[in-house]
This record gives sequence, structure tokens and C-alpha cells, in this order.
Amino acid sequence: MAANLFPYKECHLESGPAKPVTAIMKFNVSAPSLKALQWIVFNPAPPELPQQRLSDVKIRIDNSTSAAQYIKELSPERRYLLRSLVPATNEKLFKNINMRTTYLLSCSGRELKAGAPKVPPEPLTDAARKMYTAPSETVNFNSPEFRAWLQANHLVKTTGERDIEFAWRVFSRIRKQYSYNYDSKQDRHISVLCGKDSTDCGGLSWLLVGALRANGIPARSLIGRRLKKDAEPDSANNGFGQCHVKSEFYANGIGWVPMEMSGAVSSKTADPMNFFGKVDSNFVVLHTDTDLMLDTVWFGISTQRNLQQPAFWVTGEGTVNGYTAQITWQTQ
Repeated sequence: MAANLFPYKECHLESGPAKPVTAIMKFNVSAPSLKALQWIVFNPAPPELPQQRLSDVKIRIDNSTSAAQYIKELSPERRYLLRSLVPATNEKLFKNINMRTTYLLSCSGRELKAGAPKVPPEPLTDAARKMYTAPSETVNFNSPEFRAWLQANHLVKTTGERDIEFAWRVFSRIRKQYSYNYDSKQDRHISVLCGKDSTDCGGLSWLLVGALRANGIPARSLIGRRLKKDAEPDSANNGFGQCHVKSEFYANGIGWVPMEMSGAVSSKTADPMNFFGKVDSNFVVLHTDTDLMLDTVWFGISTQRNLQQPAFWVTGEGTVNGYTAQITWQTQ
């Protein structure tokens, strides 16, 4: 079958058995030149998704009885986060904060199969469709550069073309055109990435999401971490704690279809259906999409592209210059 033709006339998504996952994120900050008055810490709050259910979150802060609260960040997407306001009521909190967050979840795999679904999925609400077809700071698909890239690569949905057929075309084009490359200083706005030929899992996901949204197809990135057994601190040696980004789009009559663009780009000779319409149960989504807007209480609004680890601010005397932060991600 030609590579540019989607292989199924009809298809549906099947879910595998759910497995329980306990994920523990440890966060330690040490600032030797600081005398803190209050720590402000944001933790991601895993969303409910077709392949993921959250049972409970427990946060323990050494030397403090402060409790985290669910809040909504301030972007139009209004994603839930956990915010801890921790007064430094004793000297052990003047220079250090140690936090342990335990997520109790169930995760399942999902895969496209031939044949119509037995039970059609719930259609998206108008509000959800509007949200997942909107541009953002990073996914700036209305920029002239990105619009020109879509035209040059014939990535404009044609009359009568099914959403899933068009998504397959976008997936196939990015897979052919791009290679994988991680550069921490790379500009990941899709208006810039469309002029490159390599990027990482986040950049590839946002290119894919942007192309679909620009054509009116709801899509979102899935930002999180793979399962990881060891308790080594995040580093390049372990993929920075197995941080990863995937994607999914909503196809009418099928539901949210998962995709892993970076896997497809990195394994160009493998069966593309390993990465399109298929997701394993080895991934925890910490939040959807980019550009979270955090109310830091004392420091204004801060936009964070990703929140795969806690983000913190602190008031007090002295300085945080020279501080160290250590993050550990472990799953059971």
C-alpha cells in the first residue's frame, strides 16, 4: 500500500487492560545564600484522559504542615495544577525545601483496529473543539511562516478528506522531512521549527498539533514522563527522568487518536502504525499542551512552556543565586 494512503476504510480504538501506577516525584532545592519567608511551589496535576485515570495525589513537605491546593492556571485552557504555599516557619526551611509528590494512577494502552466502533465515542463539546483548535504562544499556526510551510507541503485539508486521513498525511510528511535532535536552547515556536529539519519530541509534537489545528482538527500535546523504575536523579543519562511528549487528535466517530511523532521520526524504517493510533501503558501524562500561565502570588504571571517537574518561587532575604535543584522521578 502506498505510504501516503491511510490503511483503514473504517477503524476504531481498543483499550488494553488498565494497570495501577504509583509515581513518585521528589523535589529538593538548596539555596545557601537565602533566608526564605515563603516558598511557592507548583506541581503538575495529571488530567483524566481516555488512557489515564488519577486516583489520588499526596504531597509531603519536610518540616512543614502546609497542604497543596488544586488551582486552575490562567491560560484559556485552564488546566489544573497543585500549588503549595509554604511559610518558612523554622530554620530548616530557610535555605531548603524538600517535597515528595505521590501520584496514584491507572494507565492503559490504546490501539487502532480495523472495523467500525461498536459504540460511537462521545462527540466533543463545542467548547472543547474551540479550545483544541486554537493557537497558542508556542503553537502559533496563524503565523505567515507556518501558513507558508503548510502550503508548500500541501498540508491543507481537501474537500471530503476524513480527519484521520489528513492526520495521516501530516504525520507522514513530518516523519519524512524531520530528524530527531535535542537542543535545550532551541526556539520551539512552530513558526521557527517549520524552517528547520530537526527538533525533539516536544517540537515534533507541536508541529503536528499546529498543522492539525490550522485545518480545524482538534489536537493536543501530551506532556509527561515514561515509567522509570530506578531512583536516580534526572539527568541526560536517563532521559532527564524519562521526560517525553506525545500527541493526540480527535477524529469524528473514532475519538482521541494517539500519536508519537518522535518515535516515528527516530525509526523511519519501522511500521508507521507503531506510532500512529497506538500508545502503550508506560507513559504518565502530567498535563496537556504548552504555555501554562501561573499566578506566582508575589512575582506576577509566569508562562511556563512545560511543567514536567515542580516550578518554584520564594520570598525572603538574601538571594537564590547559586541554588541547586534536584528532581527524581520513579514509578512502581
